[in-house]
Amino acid sequence: MAEPAKVIDRGALYYPNVHIRDTEWLKATLLCFPSLDRMVPGDYPVADADVPKFFAGQEGRNGRRMLGIRKIDDHETHEERLVLLNRIKEDVEKRDLAARFSESATRREFGEKADAFQIHEYKINGAFLEYLTAVTLAWKPSTPLNKTDNWFAVHPTVGQTILSTNAVALANKYDLEIVTDSGPVHSALLGANAGEVYDIMMRDTGNVGRSDSEKVNDLFRYVIVTEFDLSDLSNEEIVRLNRARGDLATLKSALLKQVDDLGRMPTREAWNDALRARTNDVVQEWTARDSFFSTLRRAPEMQGIVKDLATSIASGVFAGNVVASMTSALPGLLVGVVFAGIPVLQSWRRGRTPYQFLSTLEKTSGVRRRHVLDFSPV
Repeated sequence: MAEPAKVIDRGALYYPNVHIRDTEWLKATLLCFPSLDRMVPGDYPVADADVPKFFAGQEGRNGRRMLGIRKIDDHETHEERLVLLNRIKEDVEKRDLAARFSESATRREFGEKADAFQIHEYKINGAFLEYLTAVTLAWKPSTPLNKTDNWFAVHPTVGQTILSTNAVALANKYDLEIVTDSGPVHSALLGANAGEVYDIMMRDTGNVGRSDSEKVNDLFRYVIVTEFDLSDLSNEEIVRLNRARGDLATLKSALLKQVDDLGRMPTREAWNDALRARTNDVVQEWTARDSFFSTLRRAPEMQGIVKDLATSIASGVFAGNVVASMTSALPGLLVGVVFAGIPVLQSWRRGRTPYQFLSTLEKTSGVRRRHVLDFSPV
């Protein structure tokens, strides 16, 4: 028998901010991923609020802090920024890039909001920063984000390209999946290197598909956000659920079957539509399975019978008195159990179904079921 498909349980990288803006998003992400890292420049001070600070002190199922830090001033990000710098120089000379993204062009496009996109100097320091300022692709904003750090304003497309390059470099180095709290990740963040990021962001070329693991995690978080209210779920419960390694692995393998036939989507909206449809499928299958097991669990006369039958099935022996007892206890159930439920009963014996994690989450204090289409995706 072929081994069931498995999804690599990788950590995540938060894009593009340092500080967490939405604690419910953080909880949902930490249910899906073993850990979440932030991109932090140099000695930039991290001042977390209470909930993020709690998770920064807890260990996830991969052995890392559930909310951690990755420094962006390392060799990999430096090398990728050099690739990005060379691409920008080439396009400044051959494609008149400055005419599209210079300070004057940005002010014509955005008016009073031209300085809105600001980048900390540590994210573009050295020769990169010197060149950007020389060709007016970066400039000092009239109102910096704060007076204690050195900020530079850039056109949003240039800024997103720089931040995406840093993120892709760190994600590749540490085998992380990039996530954001502002909607589905931009296709540029799926790029394998700085060259692909640049082509997608600055040249409007290139198209990178999502990996199976990325599709599974997208669907997982969509289900969590649209189906559950995590606002009252305690931090301690999130830690406990985060460490449910076996149940999470089983769930992700089940979700893989829901998305493995999905190809590249032309737009984020199309991907959202696909996730919404597959979420309905997941909820329906989960509800059907959970209802079946709930029927067995709620019938007191079935407790011993089901265990005996599961033991008989596992050993390849059907005891006549067990079948007779089932027939008298719950007429009509026997056919479904014997002919469709052998794998299910084996799961009963193991105490797990593919959606055991969702059932556990639903039953945890403070978690309430939402309508599956009421809320926007992660």
